[in-house]
Amino acid sequence: GMHLKDLRDIVLFCNYGENLVALFKKRNIWGCQFHPEKSSELGLSFLNYFCEDYFNEVRKLQYEYS
Repeated sequence: GMHLKDLRDIVLFCNYGENLVALFKKRNIWGCQFHPEKSSELGLSFLNYFCEDYFNEVRKLQYEYS
């Protein structure tokens, strides 16, 4: 398994008999251990947030390099 050095990078835990990291973000890298598209409205909200965050970063880069 993966061990995070900085617990502040953890965005979401889940519990399956033990606490597991379900979502983390470090700088511009996201990792998730679930299927948000199968998680009803909460999963769709996460995907929406993720896409907005991603496209905001792309816009920043386009602005910096234009």
